[in-house]
Amino acid sequence: MVLNSSQQGVVRKVRVSGFYEGVGRAGNMMHTTLLSQIVANKNTYGVYVNGTGSHAMDVSVNQNTYGVAVYSATSPSVQGVFGAGNTIAVYSFSSDGTVITAVSGVNNTMGAAYTFGSNDNTIHNVFQPTGTAGILGTGSRQTLSQVGGDKIDLSSVTNGKITGNWVRGTSTACAVTGGSNPGLVNNTCANQGASNSVQTVGNGTSSLVGALASDDLTNRSDNNAAMSFASISDWTGFDSLFRYWNGGGASPVNCTSGTCVIWDYRLGSSDTRFQNTTYDGVNPNPVFNQQGGNCPAFLNTSLTDNQTVVHTYLANAIEILGNGGNNNGLCEAGETCLYTPNFGYYQGEGDYTQKWCTSTGAVAGATAYAY
Repeated sequence: MVLNSSQQGVVRKVRVSGFYEGVGRAGNMMHTTLLSQIVANKNTYGVYVNGTGSHAMDVSVNQNTYGVAVYSATSPSVQGVFGAGNTIAVYSFSSDGTVITAVSGVNNTMGAAYTFGSNDNTIHNVFQPTGTAGILGTGSRQTLSQVGGDKIDLSSVTNGKITGNWVRGTSTACAVTGGSNPGLVNNTCANQGASNSVQTVGNGTSSLVGALASDDLTNRSDNNAAMSFASISDWTGFDSLFRYWNGGGASPVNCTSGTCVIWDYRLGSSDTRFQNTTYDGVNPNPVFNQQGGNCPAFLNTSLTDNQTVVHTYLANAIEILGNGGNNNGLCEAGETCLYTPNFGYYQGEGDYTQKWCTSTGAVAGATAYAY
């Protein structure tokens, strides 16, 4: 699907598979365009975001080279991405002012989120349980906040910042090369420069829902959620954006032969590492059941990024796009937002309008809803 010089457009509920470029195209600019509820699997480039002021939200990208490619864009935002088995789930290239929020990655070989050759980028609330959660490369004033995953790599980053909670694995070291005040110390992952992250190592148990035991009602290829690789024709139709074909084993892996099984990659009920731990990275978040009033302290916690024009935003919430805010995905003063108890994209399901509060403090007047 080629979008050329589009403006103020909306593209929703598209499924693409097997193309070089799925939705959008390099060099064909789209401005102030919203891409929503896109499934793009087994492409080279799944979804392009480019031009000025364009946004992508609620996207599932799997087994692509680049899942969401933010390419030569100005002030774009990407929010709500699930990506499994890509080289990179969300890749920002030569796109200043990119804000990426709420990304869940599984088995992406180079990371869930990766910026390269871009300045003033902020990545907030990213999750990849094993391997590299985020990579910041060759840019100035890059920020990562609220991270769930083993590793962060920094390559030639100047004035980087890692802030908020970072829930890590037990052994993986950070690779930090080049740059000035990159934000972390090579190997040890200790804070450096402007960074003030609170790092928790090896807390709790990480789990995913995993293999289905019965049919996915949308998928046209599965038989009780399984099918031989050679017989699969439906690589994009699933009941949830968090589902995709997995290899037949017990671990997340791309299915390239033999029997494939549909997995649900949402956080499992037994997860105690990344689910409901965003407040301190260790303990379950306090229970939230308000219907109005001022937000409790754990929801008023704020962070600041390292961009030229600094953003101050709630640590445990994201902006609900299209509700009168600036649509960058960060929950800032006066905006309509969603409480994020979990690391990554999955924050619950159902009607989120039945619980809410109003923020106070450094980010005042934001309305935070909750599942």
